[in-house]
Amino acid sequence: MQTGSSTADSPVLARSPSQGEVAELTCESIESMDRSEMLDAIRAARVPTLSGRAMVHVEFLDAEQLRRIVYFARECCRHQGY
Repeated sequence: MQTGSSTADSPVLARSPSQGEVAELTCESIESMDRSEMLDAIRAARVPTLSGRAMVHVEFLDAEQLRRIVYFARECCRHQGY
């Protein structure tokens, strides 16, 4: 996983990340993520408050709300020791 800035040909997350990779995301990499990358990071983090039915609704949030959840997911992963 790349944690630096991305270009059009180089996505921040080329595949589904692990919890450790989510914990290592930089602010710059989060800011440069597209919707699908943010959703992948949120799913990978397994945030307890977004389990089950709540996760279904996350896909309908706007980009800014998704970005905030990615920051939260990163902190959850870090708190879990990743």
